[in-house]
Amino acid sequence: MRLTPRQQREKQVYDTLARNAKIIIIGDTFPIPNREAADFFPYFLKQIGEVKNEKILEIGSGPGFLSCWLTRLGANVQGIDVSENFVDIAVKTAKQNNLSNNVHFQVATAEKLPFENESFDIIVGNQILHHLEIPAASKEIYRVLKSGGRAVFCEPIGFSKKMERFKSWVKKSLNHPDHRETPDEKILNRGDFDILCQNFRQVEWRGFQLFATKIARLIPLPDFIFYPLLKLDWLIMWIFPWFRGAARLMVAKLEK
Repeated sequence: MRLTPRQQREKQVYDTLARNAKIIIIGDTFPIPNREAADFFPYFLKQIGEVKNEKILEIGSGPGFLSCWLTRLGANVQGIDVSENFVDIAVKTAKQNNLSNNVHFQVATAEKLPFENESFDIIVGNQILHHLEIPAASKEIYRVLKSGGRAVFCEPIGFSKKMERFKSWVKKSLNHPDHRETPDEKILNRGDFDILCQNFRQVEWRGFQLFATKIARLIPLPDFIFYPLLKLDWLIMWIFPWFRGAARLMVAKLEK
C-alpha cells in the first residue's frame, strides 16, 4: 500500500504509540478512556444507536476497543488503521475477547477504502477525521456507506475563529505545550465540516466542552470541580446555542 508523506508520518507516530498499548477484556460497559471523555463519549455511543446484525466500519480503529465492544453488541465490524502495529494489537484484542469471527482489522487509509460501494450500515470514528485529508476521505466515507445508513464521528473542532485566536494567544502567553500527537493533524474548521457533510441528506451535531477542559489543562482541577464545569458547559450551549461554535469537541451524525 502506497502512502502519502502525510500518511507515512501518521503511521510512524502511531506505530510508536502502539508499543505501549494494552490488550484489555471488553465488558458490557464501554471503558471511557479518561475524564475528558466523560461527557461526549456516552453521547457518541448513543448516537451510534442499535447495532445488532449491522455491518460497521470503524475508521482509525487503533487498539480495537470500540470495534470489539460493538461486536459484543451483535455487530459485524471491520476496523481499519494506517498503523500496522495498532492493527496487530487490535487483532490480539479481538482474539483475547473471543470475537475474532465477527470483527476484522486491516491496514488501510480512509482516503482510499478497500471496500465496495455501499458496504456498511454504519461508519464510526473517534477523533480521526482531523488526521485525514477531508476532501478525499469524505468521498470515500459516503461511497462505502449504504443508502439510509449513518456515519457518527467525534471530533475536535475550531468553528469559532475568535475562540481559536484566543486559545492561540493563551498558549503563547503561558508557553503552554502543544497537545497534538502528530505534526499534520488539524482540528476541523467549518469549511472541513461543510465538505464532509455536503452529500448527506441529514446532519446533526452537538458541541461539548467550552471551558472545563481548557481550564483543566492550564490549572489542575480536582474531579469535584471538573465534572460540574462540564455540566455548566453543556448548560450554556443548551441555553445559548450560538456558543456551540466555540466548543472544543463535537459529536456529529450524518445520514445518507
